[in-house]
Amino acid sequence: MTDTRKGKMSENIFATGKIPGLYVKLALPLVVSMTVTLVYNLADTFFADSPDFCAG
Repeated sequence: MTDTRKGKMSENIFATGKIPGLYVKLALPLVVSMTVTLVYNLADTFFADSPDFCAG
């Protein structure tokens, strides 16, 4: 299946791509974003839940 957008031919990567390459190409951004979210939540928990921020 081809598509003509802006004069460039593009192919369906799911039909023509190899599984290991597609796995890395599609899963790696998800893993990075989940890791960033994890680090943010850990830092938020550490700083926001510390007793110094509690109102007396």
